Amino acid sequence: MTYTVEELREKLDEILQQVRAGECVEILENGQEIARIQGVRSQAAGNGDSLEERLRQLEEEGIIISPSEPRGELVPLIDAPGTLAEFLESRQ
Repeated sequence: MTYTVEELREKLDEILQQVRAGECVEILENGQEIARIQGVRSQAAGNGDSLEERLRQLEEEGIIISPSEPRGELVPLIDAPGTLAEFLESRQ
């Protein structure tokens, strides 16, 4: 949702209710976006969002982009036992 500064002053309770419901609210001044209001989420508090829900939210916010087609199965580039251990040791 988008509101002007004037609407923000008049409808703060309504806007905060929308934010609590998970919406991101944009505030405009003279037609220019000056702020975004979104709820605070705490991983430690356990916000209850599933991974799928959080990914959907990040996609809606433009932070991530879903792949255009599903990825195939990941396969190792090298099938040599101990390669990962050797690599990790070389980095120390």
